[in-house]
Amino acid sequence: MSSILAAKAEWEDITIPYPLSNQQSCGERVEDPFRRYGDAVACLEWDDHCTIGKIETLNPRSGGATSLLLYLKSLALKHDFLLFGNPVVYPPATSFPATSLLSQEELESWFARLGFLVHRRSKGVPDAWYPRPGD
Repeated sequence: MSSILAAKAEWEDITIPYPLSNQQSCGERVEDPFRRYGDAVACLEWDDHCTIGKIETLNPRSGGATSLLLYLKSLALKHDFLLFGNPVVYPPATSFPATSLLSQEELESWFARLGFLVHRRSKGVPDAWYPRPGD
């Protein structure tokens, strides 16, 4: 089994399916294949690296999303793959008071504090990856 497939299997063994329905800008509802890890959920894509499509907390500011991201980082180091994402704020599937959610700046800072390299592309869209080049 390849390293990335082993990491995906480990992720699926420790998490449970947690599909969430999101409304698209066109009004259509789409179900995202989130998986739950503690008090947070993530929608991941696996190929030669792991892409964090979406990450949401189930209990704002409880540390659940941080624990999930730390676990993904441990998998990336253990199985030697790149963890990639676009830290962009989006309306979560579950409703929370606006004051409990991170702003764009706070989200990018959160990724950076957790060891991700956060960079803005020429069109202003942020990218984040771990491990940092040279780690």
